[in-house]
Amino acid sequence: MKLVATTRAPERPEEAAQALARAAGIVLAEARMRLAREPPALVARLEPERADALAAALREAGLSALSMDAAVPSDRDRLVARTVALGEAGATFTSRAGEAMEVGWPEVLAILRGARASLSRTERTERSKGLSIGRAIATGGVAWTRKTERTVRSSDESVQQVILVYARDGRAAILADRSETSGASAFSRLCRDGANRLPATDGQENCGQPVNLRGYAGYRPGGVEF
Repeated sequence: MKLVATTRAPERPEEAAQALARAAGIVLAEARMRLAREPPALVARLEPERADALAAALREAGLSALSMDAAVPSDRDRLVARTVALGEAGATFTSRAGEAMEVGWPEVLAILRGARASLSRTERTERSKGLSIGRAIATGGVAWTRKTERTVRSSDESVQQVILVYARDGRAAILADRSETSGASAFSRLCRDGANRLPATDGQENCGQPVNLRGYAGYRPGGVEF
């Protein structure tokens, strides 16, 4: 399966919705709802041939759209960076084990800023034994206790800010914010300082959106640790 997504908000939403409705074979109201999401917005999940055809049709209609494999990569497929050194020519990402990935800015294919969530569920069975007068009476004093059993379920969810960097040759690195107070972390300072180096239209006001890492160049010559 492949995913089809729009990467920018359409300049003419109504015309874009009509184009999506025609290409995907859905009603206009559904097309409006799918395009109303903040980009990058998922609009369809289809077989590879149909997904590629839909993305092509949307691009012909003037939308910024692409199709991609629905398989989700894991940290085994990319370098998990502990530090990053940023310069005018490019960046170097280094893992805790010392493995390094160097990439020049012209070789950067995409930089995404977002969040990932982890959900864990546990289930345990608790057994106890207690005095039971009713059972003692029923059994004529042969048995004075009763066993009880109950199942206790719990869940825990954690959310982590991340920056994903993709190179044109297929390499990828991920930076994850490991601090409990993200507002004081190097990750957040990197975002703010980088945004301040971007043009006014792409700067601080859009710090919560996907950020071009080129604006981070020169943040700290010695690198930033996550």
